[in-house]
Amino acid sequence: RPEAWDDLMECFRDWMDDVIDDDPDWLPYWVEDCLAIGEIPQSGNYLLVPLGGNKAGHVFEFEHDGYEFIELAPDIEAFVLRVLEPDSDMLTDMASHMSFIEVDPMVQWWISTMRDNRGRFVMSNS
Repeated sequence: RPEAWDDLMECFRDWMDDVIDDDPDWLPYWVEDCLAIGEIPQSGNYLLVPLGGNKAGHVFEFEHDGYEFIELAPDIEAFVLRVLEPDSDMLTDMASHMSFIEVDPMVQWWISTMRDNRGRFVMSNS
């Protein structure tokens, strides 16, 4: 929800506080001029949209584990379509952020195949 964007941006800025001051070469030029429009649930990874430059409007995932900025789509509409109809790479990415546990928390299920209600079949890169 757009109402949550300020809070998401604040959380993303917490990750960036120490890094932005050092101005490393790997930091995207747009990192101080973007919107945080979402978070991969409970991951610390944020969906970002640059507001200026040649990447304005594109959707990126900030992967906090390696401080990577991964381009996901050229715009929000393309991102939503990609999420609604994931390919193997997107399904694998989604599965890596999900936990399916029955009794023993050390045993987890993994999404290996997705079949949707239109008969579409996608396998994760497991």
